[in-house]
Amino acid sequence: MLRVLAAVPAATGLGLDTDEGDLARGRASAQSRGLGGRATFVRESAVRTARGPADLVLCVGASHALTEIEPPAHREAALAELRRLVNPGGRVLLAEGFWHRTPTEAELARMWPGTTAGEFGDLAGVVDLAVAAGFRPAWIETATPEEWEDFESGYPVR
Repeated sequence: MLRVLAAVPAATGLGLDTDEGDLARGRASAQSRGLGGRATFVRESAVRTARGPADLVLCVGASHALTEIEPPAHREAALAELRRLVNPGGRVLLAEGFWHRTPTEAELARMWPGTTAGEFGDLAGVVDLAVAAGFRPAWIETATPEEWEDFESGYPVR
């Protein structure tokens, strides 16, 4: 969100999270970038939020935060929620996980506890769900392994 605000001087942004530590980190980052007056961070669940609609909705690795439905059905519910949260003619940036190939049982055992092979589909499945939800994908891109590592490494150690 802060990168978008830096690139679009007239824009304002709202970040929702339930973790006060992450919100504090977002506020501090906004202040350090000179964006504190245009970025608001609120401790609130995104599930059934009354906020919006907005011209741009960002959902980066957080579709699970838009619904209480368990994976893999959460994706359809999250996409419906994103449809509700974006203005007609607006845009959604959805960064969503998917399998390049179905992991083996040994690989699953090394992942987040409880991760299953059925939790994620393939990229084509994500696109199909987005189209079925009324979206028209304008750009589809897969993160490189380096980009994924940078994203995952950005979380603070707790």
